[in-house]
Amino acid sequence: MRRGLFAAALAAAALAAIQSSTALAATPPLLWSALQRTDALTARLDGARLQLRVARADVRRNALSLERASERVARLQAQGGTLRYAARGGRRSQHWLHHPRLVPTPGYRTAVAALRRAQREATATDGFPRLAAAQRRIDRLSAARRRERALADALSGAPVPATVGPGEQTREQWATALLQAIDAPVCGNNLVSLVTWQTAENTTAVWNPLATTQPAPGTTDYNSVGVKNYPSSAAGIAATVATLRGGYVTQGYGWILYRLATCADPSVTAGAINQSNWCRGCAGGAYVTGMVDEVRADYAAYAAG
Repeated sequence: MRRGLFAAALAAAALAAIQSSTALAATPPLLWSALQRTDALTARLDGARLQLRVARADVRRNALSLERASERVARLQAQGGTLRYAARGGRRSQHWLHHPRLVPTPGYRTAVAALRRAQREATATDGFPRLAAAQRRIDRLSAARRRERALADALSGAPVPATVGPGEQTREQWATALLQAIDAPVCGNNLVSLVTWQTAENTTAVWNPLATTQPAPGTTDYNSVGVKNYPSSAAGIAATVATLRGGYVTQGYGWILYRLATCADPSVTAGAINQSNWCRGCAGGAYVTGMVDEVRADYAAYAAG
């Protein structure tokens, strides 16, 4: 009976392993990469938390040693048991503190030595700076893991808060459509780059989140400088592509297309956008570049806008 149960358990474990490997094989590469980075950051975060616990223990131990040593010295001083006559049989006078033949007692010397040793150990272990450094590392790793987790959720199709109405698109959906139209990879870096770009524009122009002025049939003017409202998402995407390709050399848009084609880091792509003539000098010179970290830190929320 036991042998049969053991065999059944082995079979179940084997089936679970097969299902797990099949699921991993079916995971899209970008999502799998984001999940791997999340796991790696989790492991590093665990290590940083261990360092924090060790640093805290050192600080507590040093603080306790200093407190005990200081209390002993203070107690001996208060009790007047710190000095004795150098010669045996001497008699204490009323002014014993000023007597030239008085020397520290062995107990007082031991207490002072213990206090100095505790002070040296506290300085040598450098507990407080290590504690602060460990906490900063935890904060950095936690923020990085939140970014990767949000990106993995977005790539896996996990639901995100929707702030758009019927017939509209989220920033991520529009970014995906644009990347497909220019034959650029729909990678995590590019999604962050284009969501950041749309966030920087923050326009309500219809089907035109990057605020292009490219003419097209069926458009209307959104504002006095010629930004257009487009009749459909496809029309807006086509106009944006035409703008980028039309200014490949003359407006510096070629570098934007190149960075998107190579799935460059969002900070690099944002730099290409910033240096082009799309909105040179906007946002005090920090157009797009000034928002990359903010969007990357809370990608899911910005992508749903």
